[in-house]
Amino acid sequence: MKKIFLLTLIFCFVFSLSIPTLAATKPSRQTIVKISSPKKGQIFLSWKKYSSVKGYQIYISKSSNFSKSTKSLSVGKNTHSLYSKNWKSKTKYYAKVRSFKMSENGKKLYGKWSTIRSVTVK
Repeated sequence: MKKIFLLTLIFCFVFSLSIPTLAATKPSRQTIVKISSPKKGQIFLSWKKYSSVKGYQIYISKSSNFSKSTKSLSVGKNTHSLYSKNWKSKTKYYAKVRSFKMSENGKKLYGKWSTIRSVTVK
């Protein structure tokens, strides 16, 4: 009886070591592909699309350190560009993007921000 218990204990221990953990990893750094102002008061922004993420977070601001007049929005995983209207003409705006995925416990895991890119609105 002791041998069976001991073998069962050893088997459970060895089996638990061989099961890989499902720890969620953060998404990789995002990349802005294009930022432009196609028409007066408009901004077009596109970024690299990743299949393993749940969505993207975008910041657009008048300051390069995103301390004032910052607009933040989140979009789903199937969106990889943003066409936005009603921006002030002849004003320089800065943008950055990051991707996120959901962990096993329902929290968002954010990747690193993209490099900051700028555009002057027509």
